[in-house]
Amino acid sequence: MKLDRATARRLLVLKSALHSEDKVLVDFVAKTIQDEGSDEISDIKHESMSPNRYDYALSLISKILNKGTGGEQLKEGSHQGEEKTFQLGDNSNIKMCWCPPGSFLEDFWSIEVPRDHDSPLVEEYIKSKIVITRGFWLGKTPITQEQWESLTGGNPSHFIGSDLPVENVSWMDISKPGGFLSRANELNSNNGLFALPTRAQWQLAARASTTINSNDKETKTIDSSKCWHSGNSRNKTQPVGYKEPNSWGLQDMIGNVWEWCEDGDGDYQPGINFDPIISTLSGKSAMGGAWNCSISNCNWNSINIRNPSGFHFNLGFRLMLTQSPWIDRDFDH
Repeated sequence: MKLDRATARRLLVLKSALHSEDKVLVDFVAKTIQDEGSDEISDIKHESMSPNRYDYALSLISKILNKGTGGEQLKEGSHQGEEKTFQLGDNSNIKMCWCPPGSFLEDFWSIEVPRDHDSPLVEEYIKSKIVITRGFWLGKTPITQEQWESLTGGNPSHFIGSDLPVENVSWMDISKPGGFLSRANELNSNNGLFALPTRAQWQLAARASTTINSNDKETKTIDSSKCWHSGNSRNKTQPVGYKEPNSWGLQDMIGNVWEWCEDGDGDYQPGINFDPIISTLSGKSAMGGAWNCSISNCNWNSINIRNPSGFHFNLGFRLMLTQSPWIDRDFDH
């Protein structure tokens, strides 16, 4: 069948809603999908209306999307936190964990300065729902110096050690033509695309839950068992993989090094945000805190805005592996 991009996007959003068992969102999205005489799309809409049929609806969506994109595709994980080893260049591997589609709530205060300076500030408490429509593989730990050196032949880090996270790398060092990502993808035989996660993808993975409010107590309870911070790091980065993982198997998400993300800083839009990418000229986001931060500043929502060309010995990154962005792929076959 011919699968247009608008329908493909709605199917991806519906898939995410089904994963999170958000019946209100499922019903809303399903009603917006035009079946245009397609029995397959009609079946998906029908099955999505019954919560006890969500699993079957998910299988139908995966089948039609795989057929619509064509070619050999990167395989999705079978369950959240599934661990798998992928090739990274000719002489290195990378362990990654499966992060399924999901959603989380983000709350923030919006302050509007009135034109009349005699009037009080207008404060508004805004809720945003962030929906990630496609699952992705994310590095179990930050990229190490050994992995960086295997692709680039050099090591810019201040603290030296093969199993320490690489640091002193800028966003440009990673993302520019000929940079780390370019080299990783030139040698990539995994049927997917290595990239930096967006801030929203990183936050979903750090929370390790498909539905969680950013102000819930759970997200504020970070202890030394999962985090290298100024109180336990001995004033330097620490080898990756020694702290307890979160429930998706990811380690060192919080603390050790700030982690570069693909996009910038800024508030999400009120209401539902599907796969948001925050564009800004002021800098790029780094997330999670680092070895020289207090434990209170190491959490899911800690954001450090940096110049894309800037680098520091508390600033590293981890890789994501995903399908080539679906919006850039031809769905018409």
